[in-house]
Amino acid sequence: MNSSLIDSTIFKNAYSTKKMRKCFNDTSRIQSWLDVEAALARAQAKLGIIPIEAAQEINRRAHWKNLDFKEMQGIYEQSGHPIMPIIYSLKKACERSWGEYVHWGATTQDIMDTGCILQIRNALPIIEENIKKIRKICMKLARKYKDTLQY
Repeated sequence: MNSSLIDSTIFKNAYSTKKMRKCFNDTSRIQSWLDVEAALARAQAKLGIIPIEAAQEINRRAHWKNLDFKEMQGIYEQSGHPIMPIIYSLKKACERSWGEYVHWGATTQDIMDTGCILQIRNALPIIEENIKKIRKICMKLARKYKDTLQY
């Protein structure tokens, strides 16, 4: 069962596009959170907070294809915590004990908010492209009807 018009099988194309839905689907959301975790690890390694090897391994493994979505769903259902399944799965995907440095010093809100901004950043070119198309249509109509009287 769908929860809104945006993800409705019947109405989704009236309120969104394939390109935009791709920016905000589960895979994109989880990848954005993984991108934040990877960037955090790189920054911490650069500052000497975590070992460089840990950051390298986290970055190698921080891709949604390395995670088990069914397992993550089970973890979420048990914990009710949105980031815990990603942390657990990313730690598990890392070799040796480098996964212990995943999410080091971060808060759930840090990861979720920054990940959301990454998704918005990915959606911006789509919005800009649509604005350009709308502008062309409006300009064409304005030229066509520039001499039309308005009451």
